[in-house]
Amino acid sequence: NYIVKNAIKFMYENYKLKLSLLDVAEHCYISNWHLSKLLNKYTGKGFFEIINIIRLDKAKELLRTTSYKIQEISEMIGFQDVTHFSRIFKSYVGVSPKDYRSN
Repeated sequence: NYIVKNAIKFMYENYKLKLSLLDVAEHCYISNWHLSKLLNKYTGKGFFEIINIIRLDKAKELLRTTSYKIQEISEMIGFQDVTHFSRIFKSYVGVSPKDYRSN
């Protein structure tokens, strides 16, 4: 679906920002309700799950390839609270950011 691809592309380009469903919907010129339905229909995931996956993929890359502190990475990918970032990271990846970097 063109709208879903456009929305996800916009999320990849702007994952560092404090994005909302409304921001992405406005970019796609549709209502946030309609975008939410399209995302669920075509990806099986909601907005927050998609944006978290995008951010966590970038976090994994940064943890593997840089020596930035975990707090710095958290801020770089759009999380303001490192504790929240660590909790989300562990729930999606299965290990803490520190353990991920160690392995």
